Amino acid sequence: MCEEEGKTILISSHILSEIQQLATHIGIIHNGKLLAEDRLSQLEEGFEQYTDLKVDDAEVVQTFLQEHMKQLQSQVLSPQQLRIYSPIENTSALNKQLIDHQFSVYEIHTSKQTLEEYFLTLISGEDGRRD
Repeated sequence: MCEEEGKTILISSHILSEIQQLATHIGIIHNGKLLAEDRLSQLEEGFEQYTDLKVDDAEVVQTFLQEHMKQLQSQVLSPQQLRIYSPIENTSALNKQLIDHQFSVYEIHTSKQTLEEYFLTLISGEDGRRD
């Protein structure tokens, strides 16, 4: 309808995964304050990229990687899941390095932040906490 008839459709929703699939432009409002407004494609360019690892012991792997990768930014999400926020150029080389040091790697994949994760980052930065 937008393209065919030149009409603008305004959708207000808390279901951000659906908005990310439908909208071309986004405005994020929290506590009555406009935190972000732009084309969705423009906002998505700033979304963080991260690599998730599923391993036997995420804390041990994190310690190992911190010793071998300078300025590693990571977070243990569960006893078996580690999220790396630092850019990983070559996940296969990372996988080989871990296997060569006797770590079991069950899963490794790189993802990009979702609109909902971006929203949570925005609101935590706005008022210092997550609601």
